[in-house]
Amino acid sequence: MTDKDKTRTSPTADASGVSKIVAPDVNGLAAELDKRALTLRGLAGRSSEISSKVETKTGTDSIYAKALTAFKAAGTTFKTQLGKRATAMEGDATYLRTGVVANREQIEEDTKKKLDDAGNELVYV
Repeated sequence: MTDKDKTRTSPTADASGVSKIVAPDVNGLAAELDKRALTLRGLAGRSSEISSKVETKTGTDSIYAKALTAFKAAGTTFKTQLGKRATAMEGDATYLRTGVVANREQIEEDTKKKLDDAGNELVYV
């Protein structure tokens, strides 16, 4: 065991099935995904704010009105895509916490049972 392994913190409550050495890293990755999703949602909100400012500046001038319509359409697409990416990241973070961390112990038990049932040819390590 290295000094680095000795200094790692114990896992949080949702890390029941993962090694105490690995759980902080998995939970840290999930937290980072959550932070990035929050940033993306902030950027999506800014696109609406910018669109409103452009609309105020352009008024009713027909040349600018066409540009504004195109800008709003692009902003809506941008906001929608960022929202999808943020939702995907939040889903990945949830999966890491529940599917990888919390369910790890059950997966290992299931694997061991299948190997035990397979006979003497296979050994669970």
